[in-house]
Amino acid sequence: MADNKCGKCNGAMAVGFIPDFAPYNYALIPSWHEDQPRKSIWWGHKTKGVRSYPLVAYRCAACGFIELYAR
Repeated sequence: MADNKCGKCNGAMAVGFIPDFAPYNYALIPSWHEDQPRKSIWWGHKTKGVRSYPLVAYRCAACGFIELYAR
């Protein structure tokens, strides 16, 4: 994020992440995947061969607004 200012109130933005928890409290980082989701025959969705980018979250210290970026 270039200017590190909130787009809603112009407050300071802090970087962070939103974990998704798997079994045994293992934290996963959500990511953006290119194209439409394809269901797997076992469970979840197929991701092999799909370009993906981890999500980075920015939270405004003043108003709490959150923006997600896929770098």
